[in-house]
Amino acid sequence: MEGFNTQPSQQHDARRGKHFNILQMAIVAILCSMLGGGLMFGAIQIYGNTSVVQNQNTTASFASLLQNPALKGTTVADTQDSIGQVTSIAQKVSPSVVTINTYVQVQDLFSRGSTLEPESGSGIIISPDGYILTNNHVITDALAQGTNTLAQGDKIEVVLPGLKDKPYTAKVIGRDATTDIAVLQISAVNLPAAELGNSDNIKVGELAVAIGNPMGDTLMGTVTAGIISGLNRSLTMDNGEQLNLIQTDAAINPGNSGGPLCNSQGQVIGINTAKISAQNFEGLGFAIPINDAKTIADSLMKSGYVKGRPFLGISIDSTFTSIAARRYNVPAGLLVNGVQPLSPASTAGIKVDDIITKIDGVSLKTSSDLQTLLNKHKPGDVITVELYRYSDKASRTFKITLAEDKVSAT
Repeated sequence: MEGFNTQPSQQHDARRGKHFNILQMAIVAILCSMLGGGLMFGAIQIYGNTSVVQNQNTTASFASLLQNPALKGTTVADTQDSIGQVTSIAQKVSPSVVTINTYVQVQDLFSRGSTLEPESGSGIIISPDGYILTNNHVITDALAQGTNTLAQGDKIEVVLPGLKDKPYTAKVIGRDATTDIAVLQISAVNLPAAELGNSDNIKVGELAVAIGNPMGDTLMGTVTAGIISGLNRSLTMDNGEQLNLIQTDAAINPGNSGGPLCNSQGQVIGINTAKISAQNFEGLGFAIPINDAKTIADSLMKSGYVKGRPFLGISIDSTFTSIAARRYNVPAGLLVNGVQPLSPASTAGIKVDDIITKIDGVSLKTSSDLQTLLNKHKPGDVITVELYRYSDKASRTFKITLAEDKVSAT
């Protein structure tokens, strides 16, 4: 917006072997939000794509289990029983956990050539005929923006446990940036599908076991254990999307993204996706509840996109705050920094630099407020949008009919 001095939020992109940072907030907000049941925090990293490291031994660490405060006062026999339980879980689930390697073409400015840079994440076999569940951010760097098509020269491969020398070429069935879920398929049959549990039934304090491939397939099948530390944790990503997550102190490391978080029965209850990476904070990992992930995956497998999701067609400048509004003497709300052509917003007359103040009479402060409100509607519903048009310093009201969002990939 002309006259607005707003700075984009800082993030580290997982592409080119970097970590993808989804939110930067004050640590004070972490503590306040945790007391209130939600979670807004300092430096959180989504872990998925990392450069593959060679010549390191695969490990299975139970350190977090042994050091867990919940085990204080237990006997040696109790501890051995707990370790034995984790061993059984690992033996049951590990055959279903795959490595997902993406190879992204990087241009060399000096030689004018290009190289394929490897990046790595994890995935879970969810059906014997080759369907694999993972995070969208694990594969997105290898795809053309807004599509399920590989970028020119890039590729995605899946490595099954024990078959490092026989990678499978992966096909993208569908992906959803809003929930960070993606589904791949490989040409294989009789695969060991993981057993999915019910994430609505888990309780704080229960055993939690994470399995994945930190640093690539050289550390394939790494196991860490801890407990369920919290439920219904609210995490807002840099793009404004809000995730409802399970919190665990089981170690989540680079490359774990897309791998399973399991309960004591060896059932998958979550998809590991992020951890706090802030100084003085440890043991704060997060997973997408499997019930949420399965609903999205089923829709992607059936339709290629998430059916029934309402579509408005705008993007919001997340750096525009109430402080900026006071500074420029304009109403607080959501600053529109993009309008998709032929979208409901475009057809109705919404423009870049409009400030949306209310929808259906409800005041909006953040992108997550907008998404929460839209999720209460379905395609075809009519909403009332009140906004302030910066170009002519006037308030306006629009009636907009929501469409169906058929483009889940970004």
